[in-house]
Amino acid sequence: MELDRESASAETALLSAKLSSQEFLSSERTATWILWKHPLAGRGKFISFIGTCQARGALLLAWRYESFSLVKKISFIIIVSLCSCSTPNVELIDNIDPDIVLVNLEDGDRAFIAELINKIDSCNPKFIGIDAWFVEEKDHFGDSLLEVALKNTDKEILGYQYEDWNKQVRSHKKFEQHTFNKGVTQSEVRNDLMSHFVPVIKHELGLTFEHMAFVIARKINSRVNVLCKVNESIPIKYTRTLDQFIHIEGSELEIKKHQSQLENKIILLGYLGPTDEDKHFTPIRTAIEYPENKPDTYGLVVIANEVRTLLDMK
Repeated sequence: MELDRESASAETALLSAKLSSQEFLSSERTATWILWKHPLAGRGKFISFIGTCQARGALLLAWRYESFSLVKKISFIIIVSLCSCSTPNVELIDNIDPDIVLVNLEDGDRAFIAELINKIDSCNPKFIGIDAWFVEEKDHFGDSLLEVALKNTDKEILGYQYEDWNKQVRSHKKFEQHTFNKGVTQSEVRNDLMSHFVPVIKHELGLTFEHMAFVIARKINSRVNVLCKVNESIPIKYTRTLDQFIHIEGSELEIKKHQSQLENKIILLGYLGPTDEDKHFTPIRTAIEYPENKPDTYGLVVIANEVRTLLDMK
C-alpha cells in the first residue's frame, strides 16, 4: 500500500491510542477502524484491505510509517499482536439467493403460524425450517391448529436451542412428536460478533445434535456429510443481507401469488420484525455501516447464511 508519508500527520499516526477499549478488543475491527479513519485511505483501499488478515495489515501499516517513532511502532505492534488475527468471513454479493426464501412470522400467535405452515406446505417447498420454539402449552385452539399443521407436513425442521445435553430449549413434546426433523438454531459469538457455528455436536455421552443448516444442506449437498467434522466450529460465510433473500411478510403470503417463489425452495420461517428482537451483531457490519450500538442482522438471516455456507461447500 502506497502512503503519502509527507502529509501523514502525527495525530493520524496515533489513532490507535484513541480507540476505546471495546473497539480495540474487537480484533477483527481494529485494523479496519484504523484504515477507515486514515485520511489518505480511500474507500477502495479500505475494501481491498478487508480481504486480508486485518491485524497483520495493521502491523505492516504501522511499521511502514516513517512518522512512527520506534517506541510508537513497538507499542502499537504489541497491542495489536494481542488481538486475534481471524478475519470476518464476509463476501457480500448482489444477486438474490436462488434456493432460500424467508417468511416472517411477525408477532403472530400459534394459530397464525399454523396457517403459515399450511400455506407454505401447499406450495410444495423442499424444506420448512422453523426458527421458533413452542415451550409451553397455551390456548387449546391455537395449539390444536399448530399440532395439525406440523403433523400434516413431512418437510419441517423445528428449531431448538442447545447449551449442553441437559440444557436445551425445545418445543413441548406435543409439537415435537409431529415434526419431521429437528435442528439446533444457535450460533457462536466471537469477539462480540456472531461468526461461527457447529454443524454437528456429539456429546461425550454419545448424543448427537445437528444444526438446522446441516439437517437441510446434507440432503442437497452430499459433500456436507464428509466435510463437516463432528464438534468442529466453522466460520459463517456471510454472502447476503436480508435484501438479498426473497422475504415475504407472513400476513401477506398468498398461495396463488407466491407459489412460484416457494415451490421447491428451502423456506425458513422465523422473526424478521417489525422490532429488533432476535437481531444480532455479525461480521456484516464490517462491510456495511451500521449504528455502533444497534445489532445488524436477524437470526433468521444468520441461519440462511449458514445454510448457504454448507450448500457451497466443495
